[in-house]
Amino acid sequence: MVVGGGVVGLTTALALAECGQRVTVLEAGEPGMESSWAGGGIVSPVPPWRYPERINQLVARSRQLFPMLAERLNALSGVDIEYLYSGLLLTGALPEQGRDWLSHSAVVVEWGQAGDFEPALAHSTETAALLPEVTQVRNSRLVRALVLALRQLGVEVKRFKVARLKVSQAGRVQGVVSVNGDQIDADQVVVAAGAWADQLLEASGLSTIGLRPVRGQMLLFKHAPGVLRHIVNTGEGYLIPRADGHILVGSTVEEVGFDRRPSQAAHDQLLAFAQRQVPVLSAATLICHWAGLRPGATRSLPVVGPSPEVEGLWLNLAHFRNGVGLAPACAELLVAMMDGQPAEPALQLTPPAGQ
Repeated sequence: MVVGGGVVGLTTALALAECGQRVTVLEAGEPGMESSWAGGGIVSPVPPWRYPERINQLVARSRQLFPMLAERLNALSGVDIEYLYSGLLLTGALPEQGRDWLSHSAVVVEWGQAGDFEPALAHSTETAALLPEVTQVRNSRLVRALVLALRQLGVEVKRFKVARLKVSQAGRVQGVVSVNGDQIDADQVVVAAGAWADQLLEASGLSTIGLRPVRGQMLLFKHAPGVLRHIVNTGEGYLIPRADGHILVGSTVEEVGFDRRPSQAAHDQLLAFAQRQVPVLSAATLICHWAGLRPGATRSLPVVGPSPEVEGLWLNLAHFRNGVGLAPACAELLVAMMDGQPAEPALQLTPPAGQ
């Protein structure tokens, strides 16, 4: 059983099902409509130097897995997830830490002026760094493809609001209990509930891991293809060109609790940013403004592995802004651990004090 129907939970369920496991996915609402819907689908930490090297390694592994995943999902669901090798263009004043990382990391980097890579940018003479190997995926299509693929494999994706885990006196997971008291039994449970995971753990009498909701808001413009070829990150925000010419603009980082309502202030901020960076967007049609809640974490690495408190309970949590980029690699890791292979020490949750 997987608790959480975002990209992380759905990808985990797919990996388990592909290994022959019988799986049910439980989600309180529509699958993928929280953090997964709020993200841009950039398969790279942005910017990469702000994250531990282990994060970059896991995302690099996801980039290796995504082409096979895209092909498999297309075969099962008929949905093209639009996995594109669009590259990431870093513009603006790069900090010394960023220049040092770009100079010494193993990633491919091309230097030039911003206008050499993207003529539509207003600040065309700025120094820019292109990371051509960075990819993207269209989140909405990825979620749809995962749900359809899971159903083809016999996985039930069920609407069920989990209130707490059911744990035996001996400390073994036995299933879940809903807010209405309904129960579903399972001898293995994966919690991939994003920003809501701490609430679930606390209600189950277990230690929390320091998760909180962080709102992100985005805009989507309709435009003919060709305005931008690469993902552009200025340090202030980013613009992501989709295959059909739509351009996604993001993103805010707001500590507002579980309030996922879009705000006028964020709308105006993102609109001004987009039109300032790419002036032709002033004539483009703005078709959507939305918000979602990311799982903000006090930890620098995700939590992937067995619970130290409950036998049969597994965690795939704390991905913050990199859930899509980390999902295939973390699913692969977790399934390997569940199969008895050695865990990654840096990703495990340490037992709480006194236990």
